[in-house]
Amino acid sequence: MTRAGHIKPALFALAMAQAACLHPARDDNCRPVELASFDIAYNAVLITVTINGAGYVFMVDTGGYVSTLAPGVADALHLKPAPVEHGLEIYMADGTVLDQFVTVDDLQLGLSKTGGVRFVVQPLKSRAGLEYFSGTLAPDFLHNFDLDFDFGNRKLNLMSPGQCPGKGAYWSVNAIEVPFRTDKANHIVVPVKLDGVQTTAVVDTGASSTVMSQELARRAFGLAPNKGLEALPNATGRSLVQFQHVFQTLKLNGVEIDDLPIGILPDEMAKSALSRHEFKMADRRPTGPVMNADPVIIGIDVLRKFHLYVDYKNETLYVTSADASYNESPPEQPITPAATQPAPTP
Repeated sequence: MTRAGHIKPALFALAMAQAACLHPARDDNCRPVELASFDIAYNAVLITVTINGAGYVFMVDTGGYVSTLAPGVADALHLKPAPVEHGLEIYMADGTVLDQFVTVDDLQLGLSKTGGVRFVVQPLKSRAGLEYFSGTLAPDFLHNFDLDFDFGNRKLNLMSPGQCPGKGAYWSVNAIEVPFRTDKANHIVVPVKLDGVQTTAVVDTGASSTVMSQELARRAFGLAPNKGLEALPNATGRSLVQFQHVFQTLKLNGVEIDDLPIGILPDEMAKSALSRHEFKMADRRPTGPVMNADPVIIGIDVLRKFHLYVDYKNETLYVTSADASYNESPPEQPITPAATQPAPTP
């Protein structure tokens, strides 16, 4: 049987040794405080957010630029849009300008309440297989928390931020620590090796699948429609052909994912699909896109195989298999990501 991926013990030991050097004074009894907990769907991180006493479904989107609210929801809540400050308009890759925002004075996440939260007003497109959602929570809001994506139990826990450096993985002593950097939009950007090629990737809970552009596939891996790319059935109704390539190994610090299928988007589609990662603020347009224009986008199809803890403040990911449980001793066998579970029946 083909392995979906594994965490190698030797690399795990190395990562733990490095962690000891980076955090020599960590408190082993420290445990992050849970601020809110949500049940999440199988194929997307959708949670219920209460605004002015009414509940709405929001997508948690670590790959977004700004948190957004659908115009109809803003109208229903009698929130009056206001123009953003001059020079802070948001330009999308397709040329659309988002220049209106609303302020929410009463936002509740679980038992946690806050106010003065700004959302850019943006029409939200429906996505195949997902229920309608009313807005998105992007890193401009999410970076105020630690994010505990417990995909094995289909839970998202919002935790106290940066409270336990080197000890974010409260559920297991065997977690791999993966350092990351954030760009101007607080995206989680990680260095990866894909079939031996060094590149960058973005951890994107708003993406349903893992993808890269055809340009990156061609430039970095020598792949082309008649050279290593498999055409996929076209279920989108578009005339453009989508492709896929199964990469042997993606390495992320001490985490390895084997036999990984990645969607290869034609350049015309990639511009649209990756546009969420190319937002520009008007006063920053001369500096270009927010991040590397051609990252690999690691989507939910891969992320849900793991238990991920995001510590924005200390720029560290903690990673175990999705079905890992707390134990006191290092594993004798490789840690294997949980098999993809079937979607729940409605």
